[in-house]
Amino acid sequence: MTFLMIPSAKKGSYPFFDHEGGTVTRVAIALLVAGGALTFVQAQQARPFDLLITNARIIDGTGGPSVTGSVAVRGGRIAGVGRVSGAATRTLNAGGKVLSPGFIDPHSHSDLTLLTDGNAESKIRQGVTTEVIGESGSVAPRKPGAGQEWTDFTGYFAAIERSKSAVNLLSYVGLGQVREYVMGHDERAPTPKPSCARASRRRSRSANARACRSTCSTSR
Repeated sequence: MTFLMIPSAKKGSYPFFDHEGGTVTRVAIALLVAGGALTFVQAQQARPFDLLITNARIIDGTGGPSVTGSVAVRGGRIAGVGRVSGAATRTLNAGGKVLSPGFIDPHSHSDLTLLTDGNAESKIRQGVTTEVIGESGSVAPRKPGAGQEWTDFTGYFAAIERSKSAVNLLSYVGLGQVREYVMGHDERAPTPKPSCARASRRRSRSANARACRSTCSTSR
């Protein structure tokens, strides 16, 4: 099965205004709101889409059946799904291929490879757009040392940003990493109070740190 990918986006919503004044006031406000909404919709429709993907088998991730239709993108956000038509800067005929939100890899070990090559083609070409790292061991916390680029998640994700990663990235605080930070590589049980207390404090600080990074981009 072949997949096409587009970044996910939330549809906008319009606020509902209520007024407790007279009938004329309520009608006037309703007309103003309706007129403004119509003008907004007309302006949106007048603007061409950045991308229009047609003839796609759309699976939206809700568990419902697939539908055949189009997906429009404007300004980096999904502007329409289903029966969508209109002018577009770029139109792509999906040829009946599946079009879906990106997949999540919940157990990834791309911690360091993303720093080497942010394109992440081994994942992107399989439809994966979000990776979760930090199983057992994680990239932080680390003790300062020669040649170390970071010691916490803030430093790590700053390095990820510089690599222009093509995927969204989240990390657990690895149990093994916390143990190593507190006890080193000693093969022994932790002492009841000092080691456990230090590990608990370190885990809490790491969990409260910036351990999530996301992007709307699907390319470098």
